[in-house]
Order: sequence, then C-alpha cells, then structure tokens
Amino acid sequence: GAMLNADNPSVYVNVYDLRSENAPRVHEVVDVAAANNWTKMLGFGVFHSGVEIDGTGREYFFGYNPFGGPGVNWCEPGVANPEIYKHRQRIFIGKSKMNHEKIMKVLTNFRRSAHYSGDEYDILRNNCNHFTNHVCKILTGKGIPGWVNRMADTCEIYRFAYSRIF
Repeated sequence: GAMLNADNPSVYVNVYDLRSENAPRVHEVVDVAAANNWTKMLGFGVFHSGVEIDGTGREYFFGYNPFGGPGVNWCEPGVANPEIYKHRQRIFIGKSKMNHEKIMKVLTNFRRSAHYSGDEYDILRNNCNHFTNHVCKILTGKGIPGWVNRMADTCEIYRFAYSRIF
C-alpha cells in the first residue's frame, strides 16, 4: 500500500525518449530518439523526464507553454504525451524527507514560480530535466543521474564558450 508510507513517499523519475519523427516539430532539436541509444553510452542524449511521487498517482513535469501560464503540470505516471515521448525507464531516487502535505506545498510553489512559468522554458538553460532535478533535490536531497540532462549541460558549455569568443 502506497498510502502506508504517506509520511515518506518514494520519489521516482520517469525518463522518456523523444519520438524521432516528432522531434524536429516538437523541440526543433536534432532528430534524436534513434540516436539516444548510442549517445547514452557516451553519456549524451535528449530526454524528457518527470517526477513521480508514490501514492499520488501523478507525475509532475515542466514544459513549454507559449501562453505564459504555469509550465508545471502533471500526468499519469509513465505516459507523458505518448504521441511525442516514449517511456524509457523509471528510476528510484529516494524516500522523500517530507510527508505528502508538505510535498504538495512544494509542488504548488514550483507551479507558481516565475522561473517555471511556461514561457521561461529553454531547451538548454531551463528544461524539464532541470525541473526534475530541482524537485528531487528538495524532496530527497539527491539529484537525477547526470546522463539524463548531459546534452543540455554540454551544449550550454559550448554556447557559453561561443558567446565569450564572439
């Protein structure tokens, strides 16, 4: 029973591949899902992720919203936008240090935060994986595995270097 652990629910991250045929249309990134398998070996890929809180039946994620409303929303665990994302794996991050009531307060604050409003989404600087990592750190003290967001980190380093040179 998930509710038996209501005081310290388990926190999971669901990781998704971008479906390659939709990648250019959706994120205007490279055509990626097919490449994710070999890039993962290099610690490199383009993934979507969300945070699943045990006992809530919900997975919270951050995404682009051109109308500027909240970027933080929820879906059924493991089925984020199935026409765009294909579920890859579920990773146990840890037990939450808070009860459900506190967790809901934290998530409400994230949803109201200007940093995570829908028009603040940036594929490299402020994406779904940055959000997932941030929530996991607050709830469990642990972040998500590095490979989930490594492409953004790497591209950001290049972009930073590039902007310095020119």
